[in-house]
Amino acid sequence: MKTPKKYSDLVNQNKITEEILGEVIYSINKRAKNWRNQKRKYKNYLLDQYDSYDNAVDNEKKYYKMKSDMLEKFEPIKIHKELRFRNFQRKVSEKDLEYNQLDDSDIFRKEIKTDRATGEKVMYKLVRYKLDDSLYYLYYEVGGYTFHQPIEKSELENFKALEIDVLEDFETFGRDTTELLSVQFCKKVYEKFMDNKLEIV
Repeated sequence: MKTPKKYSDLVNQNKITEEILGEVIYSINKRAKNWRNQKRKYKNYLLDQYDSYDNAVDNEKKYYKMKSDMLEKFEPIKIHKELRFRNFQRKVSEKDLEYNQLDDSDIFRKEIKTDRATGEKVMYKLVRYKLDDSLYYLYYEVGGYTFHQPIEKSELENFKALEIDVLEDFETFGRDTTELLSVQFCKKVYEKFMDNKLEIV
C-alpha cells in the first residue's frame, strides 16, 4: 500500500509513534510469512532453475531477523505456550527392571518373541508414550499490534516474572502485499530505529 504522507513526514523528522512502529513490524512480519509460504511451495518443485526456493529462504530469514531486532527493543508482556506432543512406542522386555512397574494404561500390546541367541521365549510389552514437544513464544504488544517471538524452553529461566498462557490453536498467515506498508518505508524505519535515531512521540 502507499505509505501515508504523515508517516513519511514524521519519520523524516526522526520521529515516530508507537502505532506506526507496530504497523511497520506487522508489515515486516507478514512479509516474512509470505516468504515462508512461498518456501513451502517451492520446496516441492523438481526443477527450480531460478533458485526460487533459496530466494524465499533468504527473504524469510531477512524479514524475521528485522522483526526480531525491532522487538528486542520492547518488553514482552507474557509467554505463550503452543502445546505439541510427539507419540512414540517402544518394547520393554520382561528381562528389563521396569517391566513389572509399567502402568497397564500405557501398554497397548503384549507379544512373545523367541530370542535368537538362546532360543527361549521372551515376553514383551509394547508401550506408547508422549514426549512434550511444546513451543514457547514471547508475546508483545506494540501500537495495537500483537507479535510472537519464538524462544527455546531453556530460555524460560530468563523470563520467570512473565505469566505463561497456553495457546489452543496457533496458526499464522501472510497478507496481501497491497495491505502492507512499503518495503522501502519499513527498511527506512528499521534502520533509523535500530540506530536509535527515532524518537517515539
